[in-house]
Amino acid sequence: MCRSVHVPDLNPVMAHAASTVALCVVPLASPLRLDLYLHQLFPHLSRRQIPELFASGDIIVNGRRAKKSERVSGKEDMVLGGQACRAVFARQLPANPHLSLTIAYQDTALFVVDKPAFTATLALRFDETDTLANALLARFPELVHVGGVRDAGLLQRLDRDTSGLVLGAHTQAIWQALQAQMQAGGIEKGYLALVAGEVKPTSGTIDWALSGRSKHSQRVTVNSQSHGSYVTAWRVDRRYCAYTLLDVTIRQGFRHQIRAHLAAMGHPIVGDRRYNGPVLPGLTRHFLHAHCLSFRHPVTARAVCIKSQLPADLRQPLSRIKEDL
Repeated sequence: MCRSVHVPDLNPVMAHAASTVALCVVPLASPLRLDLYLHQLFPHLSRRQIPELFASGDIIVNGRRAKKSERVSGKEDMVLGGQACRAVFARQLPANPHLSLTIAYQDTALFVVDKPAFTATLALRFDETDTLANALLARFPELVHVGGVRDAGLLQRLDRDTSGLVLGAHTQAIWQALQAQMQAGGIEKGYLALVAGEVKPTSGTIDWALSGRSKHSQRVTVNSQSHGSYVTAWRVDRRYCAYTLLDVTIRQGFRHQIRAHLAAMGHPIVGDRRYNGPVLPGLTRHFLHAHCLSFRHPVTARAVCIKSQLPADLRQPLSRIKEDL
């Protein structure tokens, strides 16, 4: 038995038990092939499964059996039944109430979590139980229906060893509004990074092009001869002997963006072995903390700024090095 679903935007929100899934599509920025739309909507479905669902005849758009090549642009009525319904809701990420969870800010629309280091933000598989998403589902079970199927309402991802603030939404409508704000560059994410060497300018920006991780090194490739769409802005917060503490800001993020950009600048993050960062006694991970989130509240339209202090595992080794006066 499947559940009835109303989708006010690009992603599903489940309602109560029924035998079909009803989707309502709002206007998209541009028409999109229906098979690609469903793949975005339900990323856990493989590209092989989706054609099979069309072949089953269980995908109905505006009262008729849909073809995978047709395009949706908005306001279509879509129903998934039978095989399609079972495939969409076959699996859900389990909740884990035993994981610690620190909420830095919360209201009825959204929340900000302060993620500890050594915890993955999102699960890559449905059988994972030790991620931030698992902890959130234990605290807020309704988040199983917000965002993607393994997102638990979260809108961003931090690397496992990076600590700090992560933004999430309590409802699908708010998730979509924040997602649009993020894609437009309206959400500013601030990080504190301790890097190797003396950074002589007091501030700067890096927009070197980034490409996917190398299969062998697992590093993101930086092309300093080409400009890209991902910009890393930084300013010097404090100088130490042989190190510099930077306040780094990004608006639209690429995997390892800050780590790769700073390393390519000649100042890798301390403790970041993947990008040849130096070792600092007492430091057990790379020195990167998401300390600030600034955005426009999607309900009140007020400016919101949430901050997080450096955790103890970063403060303590930092206190042992000599400040350059």
